[in-house]
Amino acid sequence: MMIQNITPETPIALLTVGQLRQLFSEMQTLQPTTQVQTEPARTEKKYLYSIKELAELLNCSTVTAMKLKQSGKLPFRQIGRKCIFEVDAVLGAMHTNKGKGQKS
Repeated sequence: MMIQNITPETPIALLTVGQLRQLFSEMQTLQPTTQVQTEPARTEKKYLYSIKELAELLNCSTVTAMKLKQSGKLPFRQIGRKCIFEVDAVLGAMHTNKGKGQKS
């Protein structure tokens, strides 16, 4: 049973309690309740686009950051003159290289 004289432009404040209840009950019968599946949280990859940004991440000088890049210890992509570093990959490489090169 549809409520008459109600249009999408009718303000909610003008509805009576009975009309509002009837609208809600009609909505429940029209749309079956479904479970909403949530997507797993996606983590966005963060990138660094310069040696200066890399040095800030590693808390070192730009010269040291450049040496690390040139030594091959850090993964990066190079497009033309631009170097792109993925933050997680850089931190992972620093973690795996930790302790290497130290004299025992």
